[in-house]
Amino acid sequence: MGPLVCQIHLSWRVMWLAGATGMVAVLLPRQVAALRFGLACLHITLLIAPFFILGGV
Repeated sequence: MGPLVCQIHLSWRVMWLAGATGMVAVLLPRQVAALRFGLACLHITLLIAPFFILGGV
């Protein structure tokens, strides 16, 4: 596989992980607000990460 295909493959996995963290953050109860906030921050970071992966940064 070429380098672009490998980057696309990695980006695809990162996007799935972003979706999973977003779903977990939504489903957690409000009593664990700090954990929800941390997962939401991780979710946003993972949503942005594929642009850097595909940009070669």
